Amino acid sequence: MRNSCISSKNTNLNSIQDAYKDFLNDPILAKRNSLLIELSNIIKSNDIREETVNEFLAHSYSLIDYMSQHDAKISKCIIDISNNPESPTEVVSYLSCILNKHRIWKRNLKNINYVFENLDNIYNVKMPKYKSVHYLKFSSTELINDFPNMYYYKNYDVNKILSTTIMPNDLSTDTSDGINSFDLLILRAIFSFYDNNIFAISYKNLSRYISFSDSYIITNNLLKKVKSSVKKLLNTNVLIRDNLYNHIYVERLIYAIDNEYGFVVFQEIPIYSFSIEHNLYTKLNYKFFDCPVSMTDLNIAIREYLIYQLVNIGEGNDIFFEDFYSNIKITDTQMKKKSREVVIRILEYWKNNNLIYNYSINKIQNKYISFSFSR
Repeated sequence: MRNSCISSKNTNLNSIQDAYKDFLNDPILAKRNSLLIELSNIIKSNDIREETVNEFLAHSYSLIDYMSQHDAKISKCIIDISNNPESPTEVVSYLSCILNKHRIWKRNLKNINYVFENLDNIYNVKMPKYKSVHYLKFSSTELINDFPNMYYYKNYDVNKILSTTIMPNDLSTDTSDGINSFDLLILRAIFSFYDNNIFAISYKNLSRYISFSDSYIITNNLLKKVKSSVKKLLNTNVLIRDNLYNHIYVERLIYAIDNEYGFVVFQEIPIYSFSIEHNLYTKLNYKFFDCPVSMTDLNIAIREYLIYQLVNIGEGNDIFFEDFYSNIKITDTQMKKKSREVVIRILEYWKNNNLIYNYSINKIQNKYISFSFSR
């Protein structure tokens, strides 16, 4: 499968592509996808009997070994091509990218194996430390136009190197609204647990984490929302079109087994793996999210909108209130007034905590026109 990032400008490049096509086509992808289907079947049937787990582990360790041997051959190819002064750099660059992708896949497989081998010992009450938050730098016209939702079955182009479509893997899933800003908040929190090697997550701890609460008292309303969101995310698949490698594959958004108290996550969330692989993320101070506003759907959407503007659009640009209302899906006059108050409260909090340098509100004859902020 030829990748678009490899040019065919001359015969020398074509001959090298032919010579190393077994590596450029990457046979690991099909083997990995087959193993993920096996994992997905285990999750779907909730079959964690010893014989089932052992069979999966045997296949997983075999793939890790095969990948290591294959990567050694790729490394030798890179050296051989690099030693040829007439060789194009595109092939070396592409093979290096494949090695990096395999490194991430091997890391994920080792984590999956660890979770399966320690299912009886990973249940704990740990919480990620509030330091920094892994925030996706996914610039997309479709994402901002549909904010605060990502709709099922709709294609989203991201940074010109990725296209993604989310879809339910359970016919009982409500597909009307897709994934909203609260769901994305939950998804990001789940990644924070996983990134801190916390694979067993209780609904109560997840609720405490997103609300920045040390209290053991969680409202039934928040707990219900968290459970509902997790169920939706667990029942969602993501179709990824990787334009850099010309690969198309479908994965579960979250590989996890759940019960009434929580769930166990087996693998890194695919879109976060992609963001790490291509450096499409930034680490933000957790105080950007710990704002002095209640956790209503509207307030969460406003906060997420402001952070998205800060990370993906850039600071200092005027954000017109009419565009803001449209993106947040606000039409009611009273709600517009309330949303402006929330914007100002969040920006003031950010400024007081040295997260931004300053902000400004532009008004003409007492009519709110736009606002901007800078770091």
